[in-house]
Amino acid sequence: MRAFTTQLAAPILAEPDTASLNIPVNGQLVWNSVPGATSYKLLLSVNANLASPTINISNISDTSYDYTNLKSNIKYYWAVTAVNADGESNKSNTWLFTTSIAAPALLSPADKSAYVMVTDTLVWKKVSGAIKIG
Repeated sequence: MRAFTTQLAAPILAEPDTASLNIPVNGQLVWNSVPGATSYKLLLSVNANLASPTINISNISDTSYDYTNLKSNIKYYWAVTAVNADGESNKSNTWLFTTSIAAPALLSPADKSAYVMVTDTLVWKKVSGAIKIG
C-alpha cells in the first residue's frame, strides 16, 4: 500500500479587487477558504515581488486580515499562502491596490473660528500626490 498527500490549493484572493483605487489606509484583506488549510500566511509589500514586506504574518486562522496605518496614495501588492501540517500551498496570485489620498488639514482659519471674513484666505497643509483641490 502506498500513501501520499496532495498539496493544498493556492488561496483565491477576494477583496479588495486587484488594481482597486482609493482603498482606505485602515481596512481588510479577504481571500477564499482552502479545504484542508489550518492557517494562512499573508505578505503585503510596496514591491511587486513582495520583497521587504510591510506586513508578513503567519498563523492567520481566518480568511481575512484587518490592516491599519498603511501610507496614503501608495500602491501595495499582496498574496496569501495556505498552510497545514503537511506543508504549504503555492502563493496566491499577487493582487495590488492603491490607498486613498489623505484629506488636507486646514491650517487657517482655526477650527470653529468665529467672525471669519468671506475675504479671508484659507490655508491648508499640502497633500502629497494631490493634483487639485475639488
